[in-house]
Amino acid sequence: MEAFKPEIVLTVADSLISFTDGIKRVSKSVDRTCSMLEICIKRYQNSPQLQNTALVGVIVGSDRKEQRERCLNRIIAHKDTLRGVALSGLTAGGPKTHKITVDLMEPVFKETCSSLPPELFRILEGCWNPVVTLAAVAYGFDIFDGSYPAKLTNIGHALTLHFTCVTENNTDDLCILNLNDTR
Repeated sequence: MEAFKPEIVLTVADSLISFTDGIKRVSKSVDRTCSMLEICIKRYQNSPQLQNTALVGVIVGSDRKEQRERCLNRIIAHKDTLRGVALSGLTAGGPKTHKITVDLMEPVFKETCSSLPPELFRILEGCWNPVVTLAAVAYGFDIFDGSYPAKLTNIGHALTLHFTCVTENNTDDLCILNLNDTR
């Protein structure tokens, strides 16, 4: 990172977890992520080359509120060093990610954002459908992964946005055109 001098650097995190993982796996993910946070912060603070780079702490914990809070508390302890947070470790990707509803995600967004200091910008990692992304905006997220249309294309689908689709929270066939359909 010192050689590239990027504008943003996320701390190392064990974020390959999802809502279906058990408490032992999620707890281990939080332990590793918090440990790496401390290491990344020390390296960042000792690096003159990275002082103009925004360091971002990563929140993991999946849908387990107590685990996310444990991770979040470690991040908040370093709020003077960090410039942002990234919420990660909610899905491990794959086709099921496209089916996650806003009802499942809103409590996670609300619980996480209500505890964040307002001066930290917020990144939502992962590939989310437009309804989930709009809900994240409503809770204060600033930056998003833009791979959703590309992932749909890889499975032979196209994203078509209709205003009624987004405003009515219709996630059954969320503006998806199946290009594999013989019609």
